[in-house]
Amino acid sequence: MRAIPSTIKAHRSYSQDRTITIFPKNSGTMKKQKSLIALLICLAFCLISMLGTWSMLTCNGTVEVNDLKISTSNGDLVRFLEYRPKTATADNTVPAIVYSPGNDSTAESVRLCSSELARRGYAVYVLDLLSAGHSSEGVGNSPTFGFEELIDYVYSNLDYVDNAHIGIAGYSKGGGNVIRVMTTLGDQQREDPDNYVRKVDAALILAPPFQPLDALATGINLGFGAGLYDPYSRIGFKPVEGYWPGDLSVKREMKETINLGVPGTFAEDELDDPNVKVEIGHVYGSFAENNARVVYNPADSTHGSGMISRGFMLIGIRYSVCDLYDIAQFFVYAVSPLLKHGYYKGINYICNANDRLSCSLIKDCAGIPVYAVDLNAGPKLNVYYLPHQQL
Repeated sequence: MRAIPSTIKAHRSYSQDRTITIFPKNSGTMKKQKSLIALLICLAFCLISMLGTWSMLTCNGTVEVNDLKISTSNGDLVRFLEYRPKTATADNTVPAIVYSPGNDSTAESVRLCSSELARRGYAVYVLDLLSAGHSSEGVGNSPTFGFEELIDYVYSNLDYVDNAHIGIAGYSKGGGNVIRVMTTLGDQQREDPDNYVRKVDAALILAPPFQPLDALATGINLGFGAGLYDPYSRIGFKPVEGYWPGDLSVKREMKETINLGVPGTFAEDELDDPNVKVEIGHVYGSFAENNARVVYNPADSTHGSGMISRGFMLIGIRYSVCDLYDIAQFFVYAVSPLLKHGYYKGINYICNANDRLSCSLIKDCAGIPVYAVDLNAGPKLNVYYLPHQQL
């Protein structure tokens, strides 16, 4: 056999060396290591997201979130989420809010507002309407899709809830549910006053297909809100020439609603006069006397985005706090730090500027001007005057 020249052998050896250099034998191991690193990074992001969500929904563990179900009279199951402050006990009862989302939205659709209210000391209950989410598929015999049944459950069964201070609220179809519940209570109030039970202390109706509110129960504080650009406003209210269809400040229906709580606020000849306007965000009547009427008209959303808009979330928080908590608690909460620091100018005019929302709530609930004092300013004390303005 013919011998291979040494030069060729050397060349082949060089080629083999190059091949080994470019394609090392452990390349598969390196790929696995890179995949493992990528997986660990993804898991870290998942863990951070989970912890962030848990922290937000439970307010760093101070709120207990429970996924529960109750049964209606005909056996349908209504699923709901409970946001319960851990301070709520039979010896330390808290006010409650029962909320109905719209259309086929589920309880999770309002979890941001729910957790914020729970952080402020409310027990909050939000359901999956019958035929939606994890509730039963059929609506059964419940005209409110399980909402009224949940209100009855909260009122009658939870010893850590102050059932003299239960508020109800709903958006869109949920707002219609609030109207139905309030109408049912109104019928009981008129037809059988001796056996009438006041299960609801306040009602907040948000963006429903509008219907007359004259049959609603009296002696219950009422808030009504709809977006300035909500398309429902085009079909729910009588149009007023020269104004947006959703401008509630000029609507006869809103003036009549206010008159139901505070008779005589608007004279008959003022009901259709656009020059006489409803003051948006103003409290007509009194929360303490259970005849308060408030109209809200945020301009930051359409109907579809209202449940997650800043304007509507602030309305829910603001209205609930004004009604279901004694305003004196806010004076104590806001003023006591000032007393400790020696910054006292009169209880009607000061609050802690570090919580601007509470400052605004004191102003709006009590109907007084407020000075917000910045406790962190030290000797250079900063005082902010808060004139009347909508949140």
